[in-house]
Amino acid sequence: MKKKKFVPKKLAHPVIPESSTPSEEGPGLAVSGTTRKSPQGIGGLVMVFLQQLNQLDPAQKKAAFAGMFVLFLFIIFLVLTLFNQSPPAPQPKPTPTPPQITMGPSPTAGPSPTPSPTPVLSAKNKIAFIRDGNLWLISPDGTYKQQLTQIISSNGAPFDLPHPVTSFSWSPNDSTIALISNNNLWTINIDERKRRKLTSLDSSEKLFQNPQWAPNGKKIAVEYRVTRNEVINGRKQKITEQSIQIFDREGSLLHHVNISTYFPENTNTKKHLQFLDWYPNNNNLLIYQFGDPSHRGVWSISLDKEDKNKIFDVYHPSNKNEVLVDADLSNDAEQITYSDENKVWLLETATKNKSIIAQPSGNITTYFYPSFSPDREKIVMETSVKGTTQLYLAYYYPNHTRFDFFWTGLYGAVKNTSWSPSSLSLAFNTSTSEKSEETSLWVMDVGSHAQIQITTDALLPKWSSLTN
Repeated sequence: MKKKKFVPKKLAHPVIPESSTPSEEGPGLAVSGTTRKSPQGIGGLVMVFLQQLNQLDPAQKKAAFAGMFVLFLFIIFLVLTLFNQSPPAPQPKPTPTPPQITMGPSPTAGPSPTPSPTPVLSAKNKIAFIRDGNLWLISPDGTYKQQLTQIISSNGAPFDLPHPVTSFSWSPNDSTIALISNNNLWTINIDERKRRKLTSLDSSEKLFQNPQWAPNGKKIAVEYRVTRNEVINGRKQKITEQSIQIFDREGSLLHHVNISTYFPENTNTKKHLQFLDWYPNNNNLLIYQFGDPSHRGVWSISLDKEDKNKIFDVYHPSNKNEVLVDADLSNDAEQITYSDENKVWLLETATKNKSIIAQPSGNITTYFYPSFSPDREKIVMETSVKGTTQLYLAYYYPNHTRFDFFWTGLYGAVKNTSWSPSSLSLAFNTSTSEKSEETSLWVMDVGSHAQIQITTDALLPKWSSLTN
């Protein structure tokens, strides 16, 4: 059966009076040349939609509802899609750049103290001395001071030694010092910063002391003392024998000068040789033999020939108390100055003629420890005045001798004098008394007698032979 074709009916429009005019509330909606009041908001739109829907027949309404339903589903889908999307990652806020500020000049603090520079280690024009068992260097004006040896190695001194230094002497031609530490002989070279142990005594009954360099700086003379127990005439006795040993710079023993070799006729139990000085030929020694009364005196001995020559007697039968205190040989070996108990003598080695150049007088009770200046024009000696020690100079010339007496102005003991290489200055120790252990180091200009104290707590000052 053939279906009847659906033809929609024409809609009938409502009749609007022509006299109607747009409301003052707003523009109207134009329909077929006429105007009507415009709906307000969503509610108004819904009313207009329902009015239009009521004018449709059932089939048209069904189609409209179907379209609306599809539109509704699309809107729901769109809304769900928008809500299910991940929100965009938050963008980091840009870090604000701080404004560039031009700083003014920093406030200037007060001047800080300039640290003292580390002294340059040098032996030139220096005085060495002992303080608390360590060797030190100091300049004649006191502005330079440097510790050389250190018993405890934490102080940073250039040379570590296991024990205190007890005596020392400068090499005549370089920066090497020979020293005694723990009864053994050592050398330290300041320029090369090298040390060397030359001997290895391992007994307290043996010791070395008083090292002295030969004029050429190749050999070192050192006194060697041995103490042992011997049975003499059925009695046990402690015997001390002192001899002299000669070493080279490497520590090889070159000579052993002892009583048995040079004085075999000595039968006395006291066998002592005291070193006094080197001769300029580097082969002869000036020694003092004081063990055997029949041979007591000052001798010149030869190292290569092992012979001896007596220079003068010290022991005199008429004065058994006369002893030698010290002696010094001039650089040309033509004269010897020495002191006995209280006088100073000058002896000509060629003729062995001697004369007294200083003896007690008035308040001066003793002269002792004479020493030639390097230029051999002066002799310095220590002098005891009413229980204190003062420093006096004796100048001498070829045809006459004269004294230059002066008082140091120091009321303590004056001792351990040492000449400068130029013979123009002296270094010496002072203390408040003969028994005082508190010592100061002074330097004096020989011409003007001007003196300055350059340090305290200093013993045995000795001037280096190096100048510039």
